[in-house]
Amino acid sequence: MNRHFHKLVMACACLAAVGCIPEKRIVWSPNGKTAAVCTPNGLFLIDEEGKPLPAKVTGSPTRCAWFKDSKRLVVVHAAQAKGWDDIAPLFDDAQRTMIAAEAKKTRERILAHDGPWNQFQLDPNDQLSPGMETAIFMFLRDKDNAGIADKLKEEWEGVAKATASIWQVQVFGVSSQSLTPGPVLTRSLDEIRTPKISPKETAVTFPMTAADARNDDVALHVVSLTGGLARPVAAPVGLDFDWSPDGCDLVFIRSTSTSGAKNDESLQLGSLTTMTVADASGALLPQWGPRKDLVGMLFSPVNGVRWLRDGRILFAAAEVTLPATSRDMPRQWSLFIHDPRTPASVVRALGRDFPESLDPGLAMFEVSPNEELVLLPSPKGRISLYDFRNGTTTAIQAIDDPDGKVRCIPSWKNDTEISMVAASESANGAKTPNDVLIWSNGKTKKISDGWSDEMREGWMDGK
Repeated sequence: MNRHFHKLVMACACLAAVGCIPEKRIVWSPNGKTAAVCTPNGLFLIDEEGKPLPAKVTGSPTRCAWFKDSKRLVVVHAAQAKGWDDIAPLFDDAQRTMIAAEAKKTRERILAHDGPWNQFQLDPNDQLSPGMETAIFMFLRDKDNAGIADKLKEEWEGVAKATASIWQVQVFGVSSQSLTPGPVLTRSLDEIRTPKISPKETAVTFPMTAADARNDDVALHVVSLTGGLARPVAAPVGLDFDWSPDGCDLVFIRSTSTSGAKNDESLQLGSLTTMTVADASGALLPQWGPRKDLVGMLFSPVNGVRWLRDGRILFAAAEVTLPATSRDMPRQWSLFIHDPRTPASVVRALGRDFPESLDPGLAMFEVSPNEELVLLPSPKGRISLYDFRNGTTTAIQAIDDPDGKVRCIPSWKNDTEISMVAASESANGAKTPNDVLIWSNGKTKKISDGWSDEMREGWMDGK
């Protein structure tokens, strides 16, 4: 956070770019007949064979979740805002008054600044989220800019052209021909990550940049599908989370460290945590239930967690013995199971003889719909499949990505079919194009033939 001035201008100059953390971009409908392809350029639909369908939402980074009927989607996407008048409705009177006051202070500091603009901090006290910084920047530029253009000189051209992204969570009706816009559940200048719909389909939960973000922290939010304000649950948290099978509780991994230093790379402790947010009918509670910290662990924003149908919680974590020096810290994570009905213990879900390497920087696994198999990210874009029933491991994608990247989190089409991004093996070692493949029982088929450059750009094309 606490962006320097020229970085903020660059960040506002276009729709917010998708971050470097891989995402699940191929999201199959529950009936397996349609998939949403979430890209930096929009959301596209394909049929079960991979053929592009006419329905799409273009021009914005997108994330989504399907309703059980396979006829509706919750879509996270961003609309472009040209200036303060576009974003002012996002704030109430008190917030707009605060933004105006902060803009006035910022203008005074800009006029008094003596030095390179890449050293000027819009938020010197590191108290604001990127979205609030953007709001102050836009108000300053459009409503309180006396003397700013003369002071900034050549920097003013970029400031004058800067735009911003309004992230929104919206329901869409789905057909092969069109995506019909429905209600917008929430809007924010802060980036909204991948949503999940509650089991009773009464609420949507999503991570969003925290209001008092430090180190790009995110906060878990929930909003009712019948309307109302999006309400924070906990912060800072990891990007992955899940609903309990009965739709009453959320499970997430939160940081328990108190360090507020910018870009602090020191050891962060964390907890596997649950909180009750809804009643038995699925209606959100007026006040959240007490926070329950279940398991202590090292915190990572990319550790996955799933609440299984039998009540157990599956989560990724590094196995650590303290005290330890930095040299003693593990370079490998594993999967563990916590059963809230037997809270005194944690069980290792992967055997210590697990034969494959796991990507040390990405612990976002994907459990099959029948909860018998799990996809595990391996280094350089490789993918392993682990069978809980017999402890066997299968290499699903055994070829390195040409650039050594994870293009997207693999996803389940059904209990036996897996979609993933992979490159074909080259006999002479040359780079080969990436494609989307369906893997089943050791065989693969390509489904991305005929996809447009717009569908591939920014995640499949090597960029």
